[in-house]
Amino acid sequence: GVPARIDRSYLTYNGKSGSTATQLLAALRFFDLVAADGAPTQLMHQLAGTQGTRRTEFLHQLGLSAYSFVFQAMDPKTASYGQLTDAFKHK
Repeated sequence: GVPARIDRSYLTYNGKSGSTATQLLAALRFFDLVAADGAPTQLMHQLAGTQGTRRTEFLHQLGLSAYSFVFQAMDPKTASYGQLTDAFKHK
């Protein structure tokens, strides 16, 4: 199951180094899987309940949503590295 709170102490207790825990928490927040207070979001609960191809599709949609500013600014299949860099600079 999903813990009631995912924070640095939870991650280090489960074997992650302090720096890895910090980076992982930043990623979880960026993808809206964990709230600022460490509470798992509805998306985290949905992710935990998926497996196989459903999980693959869920993660695909999560990535599209998180990086929508890139996909709205350009076609990643034809964009140059400079265009991609600019999309992140202007976020």
